[in-house]
Amino acid sequence: MREGRLKGIHGVANAIWYDLRQGILKRYYVYLIAAVPFIMLSLQAVQTIEFIGEKVTFLNILIVMFKGCMEFLGQDNNFRIPLEYMTIIIMCSLIHGWYVKNEFRGRGTLVVLRMKNMSYWWLGKCVWGISSVVLYMITLYICVFFINILWGDGSIGWTEGINNIMESPITAADNKDIVMYTVLLPCVTLIAITGLQIFIQLLASPMAAMVVNIIIMVTSAFEFKWYAIGNNFMLLRSKLVREDGAELKFSLIISMAVFILTAVLGKRYTERKELL
Repeated sequence: MREGRLKGIHGVANAIWYDLRQGILKRYYVYLIAAVPFIMLSLQAVQTIEFIGEKVTFLNILIVMFKGCMEFLGQDNNFRIPLEYMTIIIMCSLIHGWYVKNEFRGRGTLVVLRMKNMSYWWLGKCVWGISSVVLYMITLYICVFFINILWGDGSIGWTEGINNIMESPITAADNKDIVMYTVLLPCVTLIAITGLQIFIQLLASPMAAMVVNIIIMVTSAFEFKWYAIGNNFMLLRSKLVREDGAELKFSLIISMAVFILTAVLGKRYTERKELL
């Protein structure tokens, strides 16, 4: 019994290390490529902050980037899906678009035969998805940090003057609240939709997975609903701005539930799937 457990732990560790090596270490360049649009978005945020005469700080840049938009009200001709919102989502979808499917079709057969357990293979992909999204978002925050050093004075905290660019002001929020809604929540939300993307690309195709993700996020921009996961990327849809806004704890629970559900469904699917 103990020997079986040790073999299981060893198999899981091998599966995870395989995907971290193949999916992240050998694909390090995708995060460097992502840094280019992140720097451009950071510079654009700095221009906006300087235009209103406000202080350039780390959290002020993030507020501009994750400001989002109000929902489409029908008569509002100024409705526009933010460039920042779509760039972060599309870049993430591209980075995670083909790895799992290619692995399954290519080296997947040999890897699974060596592991002798399809569940280990799928668990490795889930851990890869989480790790890759975290690294992707860390890349974003590093870019914001360096732009803040170069164009600001290195200050971290947000300032109330940044409300001049908000359709509705941020009220009763401290730096910790801003960090929760611009660092933690977007990262957990991206993990959730990446888990969904990984499952759909295995179930159908990489392109179908990307289209589904983009449709979900674009639809979220148009409507404000409790289940619209894209709200988690928009401060204007949060509890910090509106009474009926998305609450941190509830949004985190929804995102984690989505990831867990796709992980369970993916496990069941891979266990029954015949290797081609």
